[in-house]
Amino acid sequence: GQLTLAHLNDYRNQMLHQTSLWSGDTCEALLNFPYEPVQIFALMYLIRRGLPAGGETILRRVKDHRFSDIDGVDLFELNVDYAAEFLSTQLQDPDARRLFLRLTERDPERQWPVLVVQRGHFVRNCAGWGRIDRVESLADGQVVDQFLGSDTGYRLHVTLRPNHDKFPAVVEVLSNHQRLNVPPDVKLNRCTRSPACCFATPDVNLLYNGHNRAAHDGLRAQFELKNSPLRSVKPVEYRLRAPINILE
Repeated sequence: GQLTLAHLNDYRNQMLHQTSLWSGDTCEALLNFPYEPVQIFALMYLIRRGLPAGGETILRRVKDHRFSDIDGVDLFELNVDYAAEFLSTQLQDPDARRLFLRLTERDPERQWPVLVVQRGHFVRNCAGWGRIDRVESLADGQVVDQFLGSDTGYRLHVTLRPNHDKFPAVVEVLSNHQRLNVPPDVKLNRCTRSPACCFATPDVNLLYNGHNRAAHDGLRAQFELKNSPLRSVKPVEYRLRAPINILE
């Protein structure tokens, strides 16, 4: 005879109580089970186990408008390390890029890798940390909303240390070096205490009383007076937010 609706619902509910026994292959097969709670439980287990099918399914369902961005981020939050790793391999996809940015907004205190750079993020350049206020392509001068953190060929209009000397500068991110430009009438006091140091400012007091204490334990300051541009072969570094010790 045929199964009644009540028997079918009972069978479905029993399946949900057996999820701990599902293998990865079973979870993948159940993504097409004709009962959405079973599909969601299977997807949750794929994400918790860090299996590729989990992230691929979320991304596909967001594209197909079966999931909202909120649905996708809620599921990715079950395994944030896996989510960051998976989405980092999909950044040419605008949906993956958007989901990653929304995931970072859920936990602003976490040290996320900066896979996508945009206005409001911070960049460490040869003069120190600065807030990115505008991004332009070096190729055509067009303003861009965001770019991949591994890419070069961009001009970043920044405000260096916005709560301290807050002076404007332009950072050019090139394939083999970075270059920082400031207005021609600005003289920069560049720290030379350590070859690894990245700090320059027009404010010599900030160098002595801020940076020197934060980065060099208050040892006698060493610096040189430099004109723009400054160059460095060190790659720039990005952060989603201002670092705690922005004067280092």
